[in-house]
Amino acid sequence: MERSVYIIKPEAVTHRELIRSHIRDAGLRVVAHKLVVLPTHAIESLYPDMDADLHAATLHYFRVGPSEIGIVEGVDAVKRLYHIAGEFVDPTKCPPNTIRGSYGFRSPVKWRGAIYFLNGLHRSRDTSEVARDLSLFDSLTDTKI
Repeated sequence: MERSVYIIKPEAVTHRELIRSHIRDAGLRVVAHKLVVLPTHAIESLYPDMDADLHAATLHYFRVGPSEIGIVEGVDAVKRLYHIAGEFVDPTKCPPNTIRGSYGFRSPVKWRGAIYFLNGLHRSRDTSEVARDLSLFDSLTDTKI
């Protein structure tokens, strides 16, 4: 049994019940989730190697509302969540049966010098990211909205 972490980004959080259903339909169990407004340090932990314009865009779009961070459990959870989420940052490159393909925005936005994809979901790519993201989950408190 393996664990992985997802974050439903603000642009898709209104679809969080459907996204959780999509995850469950893939045979993964959502064992915990929280609705949070991610602080700057959390976003910087998730995306440490961005240029300045992409960093500014990411901070802006994560701050427009709450996100849902959740933990899933199942056989090959990291690989399975990665696959059902969609393997590309650009939702138009993801199959329509993936979470990003279904709930991501079809057109990117321009922010300063960056192109930002509103793809709806962050997911851990490998076990080292899962460890980082589980630690992040433990550090955050539910937001009352």
